[in-house]
Amino acid sequence: MSAHIRHGMLIGLLALSAGCSSEALPTIPPSTTAVLVPPAAAVLIEPGSYEFSAPLSPSPVAAYTATSKYVLSATGTFVLQHRSNGLEYAGTYRSENGPLAGYVTFQFTGTQWEATARVTGDMLEVRYNTSAWGADFEDAVYTRTP
Repeated sequence: MSAHIRHGMLIGLLALSAGCSSEALPTIPPSTTAVLVPPAAAVLIEPGSYEFSAPLSPSPVAAYTATSKYVLSATGTFVLQHRSNGLEYAGTYRSENGPLAGYVTFQFTGTQWEATARVTGDMLEVRYNTSAWGADFEDAVYTRTP
């Protein structure tokens, strides 16, 4: 490349960079159609018993799932009871805000088992993580009982 071309390129780059000072940066005009999104409210889930009402897959569920129920306390703790075999699994739950508004997360004590439940009225649509699936937990719908 000749010295003349390099000199011309250098002058062009200097002129271009001089036009990009911080005072001359383009700005985007404010939108006249701003959309305000209210913050998501916490899920209001009623403490109490939620009994198995349906599987979430077309396959039949095991007897321990079909006879199971979640018992939720007002303090954020729960027990999943498998009444057919007498086993109980305790943990904590919390309502989700933000992108997961309308959901409740269950964390089982002393394990990596978790479940996420979509809350619809008096129903919980419970889906377990892969760790819980490996322990034979099955996704299901639970309905609040009086």
